[in-house]
Amino acid sequence: MGLGVFLISIAVTIFSIWLFVKVRFLTIIPFAIIAAIPLASSNISGLLSLCIIPISAGIAGGICFNKGKDFTFFLNISLVVFVTLFTVEYHSLRLFKGDDIIDNGAKQILEMMEKSKSELSDIVNERKISENEMKKIQEQLDLSISVLKDKKWIQLARDMIPFSVFLYGIIIFGFSFLILKKFILREAGRNVRGLEFYKLNDYLIFIFIFSWAAFILSNSEEFPLFAIVILNVALILSGLYIVQAIGVIKSFVIKKGIPPIVIPIILVTLFTFGLGTIIFTTTFLLGIGTLDIWADFRKLNPSEIS
Repeated sequence: MGLGVFLISIAVTIFSIWLFVKVRFLTIIPFAIIAAIPLASSNISGLLSLCIIPISAGIAGGICFNKGKDFTFFLNISLVVFVTLFTVEYHSLRLFKGDDIIDNGAKQILEMMEKSKSELSDIVNERKISENEMKKIQEQLDLSISVLKDKKWIQLARDMIPFSVFLYGIIIFGFSFLILKKFILREAGRNVRGLEFYKLNDYLIFIFIFSWAAFILSNSEEFPLFAIVILNVALILSGLYIVQAIGVIKSFVIKKGIPPIVIPIILVTLFTFGLGTIIFTTTFLLGIGTLDIWADFRKLNPSEIS
């Protein structure tokens, strides 16, 4: 995800929500038309996510700020719509129009890598890189190129589209909600509860347990489609329980009078320590998120849960 696309996605999300707050349901028709544009014009299929943002985040966020709903409502509704529409449109473009944005993206990256490989000797001469370093760079490039050429990795990327889009949506929608609540829609934002009140429906824990159990016990070779679907469901629910855990932590941080900004700083710092720390941190957060169903760490009243 390039920085430019990231910033544009946030801008589109913020503008869509702001427009819905001002114009309300009159925006639904143009939002729906924008979402369908990639199906009519494959030239902009690479902008699929940007086209779907208005109808997913725009409407959910607009209702959230107009009706005083909370972050739970906004994030869950916008993510369900965003992931569903993106997955459906992506596979429709791929199957009926032969336009595969993943395959196209891989080819573009492959071309860039092969070009940089041919220019490697010039870079080495300019920067006076040692022979060992040059060999490591060459090996890394060859490995990356072989991965991009391997169709099984392309297929894996296709299979994991729902979860990948889900992660993208969490980042974009989370940032946008924070900016809107704190700076742009401050008046309406006073009635909108933030991340510290985020809580999933208790019954989702059964789907969470079933999805992971079904994936572990299922025969992926005999039932590949079922295994792919259930794995995406399990990973998405895991991601939402991690969000709930961060909400629990934010609630305690606020009660202690500590600035909530320390949470992302600590998380980003931990994630820079390598894969082992990332796995430990996400597993720890997942444990807090699922345990919150029974422990109710924040002691939320029914009226405080959407």
